[in-house]
Amino acid sequence: MAAVCLLSACAEREGYEASPEAAKRFLKLRGYEFDEGSFFRAAAASDAIAVNGFISAGMNANARDENGDTALTAAAARGDLQIVNVLLKAGADANAKGRSDWTALLLALKEDRVEVADRLLSQADVDVKAESPDGMTPLMVAAWHQRPDAVRTLIQKGSDVNHQDHDGDAAVHGAAWLENITILGMLLDAGANTNVKNKLGGTA
Repeated sequence: MAAVCLLSACAEREGYEASPEAAKRFLKLRGYEFDEGSFFRAAAASDAIAVNGFISAGMNANARDENGDTALTAAAARGDLQIVNVLLKAGADANAKGRSDWTALLLALKEDRVEVADRLLSQADVDVKAESPDGMTPLMVAAWHQRPDAVRTLIQKGSDVNHQDHDGDAAVHGAAWLENITILGMLLDAGANTNVKNKLGGTA
């Protein structure tokens, strides 16, 4: 009965939690083995009910696939808000890095997954100072991708407006290069230095 319950509205009932054994039976009925490969397959298929089943059965929400991705980083890159919500609710680490050493937030901003980026930014523990392998922060990615709402939120959350990547570029370089007056104004109001130089000697 509990396995069937996972398929119905009672899975959403406040306080209801399927036992691991019941969740595994449910997964079997849905065509999944209880292993990490099947967990990632369910997440990639946006099968939120199954992903919930894996979590209830004891799957580690921070497990990594053969490429080094967590289910969260992969879902963020795809823009799969439903799976992102399921994983965050299950306690997935919002700051874990995936195969390219990018966090879920960095990936969502890089791939222009607006809803996912906004959801991740709503996490109290999200690391707004995380860096990509080339030293870019979420604020810099948001500036280069011309996301003023994200830039505003990141500044409010304490992002370093003068951080420079490995090429010496800062967020103001991107805003100036793209002639985005709105974002440039936000950065300047937050104390960004327009005289900071990159490795080529360029300023904003």
